[in-house]
Amino acid sequence: MRKIRNILSQKETALFIFLAYVILFNWPFLTIADKWNPAFVFMYLFLLWAIGIGILFFMALSYGQKHGSAEGDINKKENNK
Repeated sequence: MRKIRNILSQKETALFIFLAYVILFNWPFLTIADKWNPAFVFMYLFLLWAIGIGILFFMALSYGQKHGSAEGDINKKENNK
């Protein structure tokens, strides 16, 4: 689990995921999906969106655990007053 957290918190992973989603939501893939049933196109777009949101969520969690969460930093500042 620690290995996955380290991978997700790297800048290269974020760049790779960004480029992969630009390609998957780009013209050639959408026209390939357009030749299918409209329900398939909806499911394709919804599943890609849901997977992307899930990946971003886990990236945020791993980044927060690696660098300390902002909420924890605020609580520490309030306790020091």
